[in-house]
Formats: sequence, C-alpha cells, structure tokens
Amino acid sequence: MSTILYAWGIVELDICCKKPFPPFFSLLCIGYKPFVEACVEAGEKGEALKYIPKLPDPRERAEAYAQIGMAKEAADAASQAKDGELLGRLKMTFSQNAAAAAIFDSLRDRLSFQGIS
Repeated sequence: MSTILYAWGIVELDICCKKPFPPFFSLLCIGYKPFVEACVEAGEKGEALKYIPKLPDPRERAEAYAQIGMAKEAADAASQAKDGELLGRLKMTFSQNAAAAAIFDSLRDRLSFQGIS
C-alpha cells in the first residue's frame, strides 16, 4: 500500500476514495482502512486524520486514533463500540499518560455500571 501512496501522491488518495464506481466493481472496494494504515506507516498523521472518521467500525477508529497518539479520540470511538476489553487495551497503550489512562478507566467503569463488558 505504501507504494501506492508514493506512486499516486498522498493528495490524490482522497480523490481516489471519492470516485464513483459502477455496482459491478463493488468487490474491488477496499474501504478506508488500508489508506489509514498506509498513512500511519508513512508518518502522515494529518492525512490519516482525513480517513479515520470514515472507518465504519468504531473499534477500528479507536485503534487508528491510538496509533497516531490521539487518546481522547480513541476513547470516544472505543466508548461508541461499548467494548470494555478494547478500553483496557487502549489504556495499556497510553499507560505513560495519566490523564489518558483516567479517561479509559472512567469509560470502562461507566460501561461496567451499565452491564456492558
């Protein structure tokens, strides 16, 4: 995927993602996750931020935000997923950041209180 980034240029990724394709090409649709991964791998945090909100799965969004160091956004996405285990993993990812760890603890406690784990 990183070869694609350099061949097309990162600026053109957005254009590529928005191009309409006929229905019979629907099997070729790869979604935004590979683009997010390629941007993160290339160190293009700003470019990744264009695509992360477009990821349909809140778990994927949470993990992508965590990869670029955005604890609050990762916590918000994880809380949308209502996944206590994910919150625990993200807390470990941000264990050096006391404020972020507190956010994850609070959200996990709230999910436990609601009976969701």
